[in-house]
Amino acid sequence: MAPDRRPAQGRVLDPDPRAFPWTRRVARHVLRRREGRSEQLRLFLPGLDRQRRRVAAVGFGDVHPRGLDRERVGTSSLLQFDGSVRRNPGVRPASTSGVIPAPSGTKFLAASAPEVAVVIPCLDEAETIGICVEKAARALIAAGIAGEIIVADNGSTDGSREIAAALGARVVPVAARGYGHALAGGFAAARAPFVIMGDADDSYDFLEIPRFVAELRAGADLVQGCRLPSGGGRIERGAMPFLHRWVGNPFFSTLARLWFRAPIHDVYCGLRGFRRERIATLGLRQTGMVFAIEMVLRAARARHAIREVPITLHKDGRTAHRGHLRTFRDGWRTLRFFVAERFRAA
Repeated sequence: MAPDRRPAQGRVLDPDPRAFPWTRRVARHVLRRREGRSEQLRLFLPGLDRQRRRVAAVGFGDVHPRGLDRERVGTSSLLQFDGSVRRNPGVRPASTSGVIPAPSGTKFLAASAPEVAVVIPCLDEAETIGICVEKAARALIAAGIAGEIIVADNGSTDGSREIAAALGARVVPVAARGYGHALAGGFAAARAPFVIMGDADDSYDFLEIPRFVAELRAGADLVQGCRLPSGGGRIERGAMPFLHRWVGNPFFSTLARLWFRAPIHDVYCGLRGFRRERIATLGLRQTGMVFAIEMVLRAARARHAIREVPITLHKDGRTAHRGHLRTFRDGWRTLRFFVAERFRAA
């Protein structure tokens, strides 16, 4: 029998970065109470002293919980607790001021002047969106990065929006369907000069965000993640389809290097960071999966400073539905776009 990973009363959460029992609890409560009478989600926070145990209630609609500022409910900011929160050995302090990050499962609230915006496109990702938001929050807090988390929702109907909002992400509805449309909507809503984008399926580890931010601070315009071993990355067994790993991705990445002199080995990687004002000058127009390819090729052609960061690709955390990428359809669209851009560049 697998050990019970739920935290005991009065103890901090398991520091294992891939174990998020409270995220699952958030998801269950949101889905149960979406059509309930009170439409109110209560999160019991572990790690508080016995006499100071509290309940944080996150309200939806016109329901505003006691003890929370009405104007801040449903927005991104960072809840700060006093010394009653025990130090979690798995998380470093948020800053040199000695503020201890709240335990996992509490609501993340963004900085008033964020340096980094984490943008996550979402379409019916209730199984994994909570884990992604929580990892992004942990990464920002642990590295002392002033940030915000934006979920660009493309019309979810499974509770994804409520889960993300309950964990502190700012949910931006994007009516026009498509991966590119969703990302563009999230970028437009971002207030930070640096943007980190990543998928909502938990295949990318958002705990790696600080490495991308470090490259941006060092002067890079675009920081591309690399999952392929040829660029120093790592792929878990079963995390990437055979054709993607050994045929499509290496082929198109080679074309990007030969035709556009893009210094990358994984043109399809969706975990990346960039300077918002620099990307805004590229005139990106693609609305589907090719949007990510367009960003890399046009940045390379514009001679932007491009860096590559090796990352690990994990298995897709979804079980309810398969991913949105279609091998042959999107592969054909990518090839056509490469050829069109090649002649356009000439």
